[in-house]
Amino acid sequence: MKTSSKELIIKLPRLHAGQAQIVREARRWNTVCCGRRYGKSVLGIDRLVRPTLEGKFVAYFCPTHKMLAEIWRETRRIVKPITTSANSTDHRIELITGGLIDM
Repeated sequence: MKTSSKELIIKLPRLHAGQAQIVREARRWNTVCCGRRYGKSVLGIDRLVRPTLEGKFVAYFCPTHKMLAEIWRETRRIVKPITTSANSTDHRIELITGGLIDM
């Protein structure tokens, strides 16, 4: 009996050379000095989504709800094809991979 497997594609924003270097050289504890418009949000979303595709749990923290809103919307949009449930009040997204994003 054949089973057809559907391939879902998640499109993450492309990292620029500096962001890719940060990812390559990441260790347990990291400090990065980045200016305005460096792409910290894009890098953060990349770091959130990739582990959840492997079924891991991740969290993202912001000092204010307003600062979190943009990251929440963009992350939710990117993972929508593989989302099993999303709770806007708790800022929690569960994925078909078993991964969980908590903000």
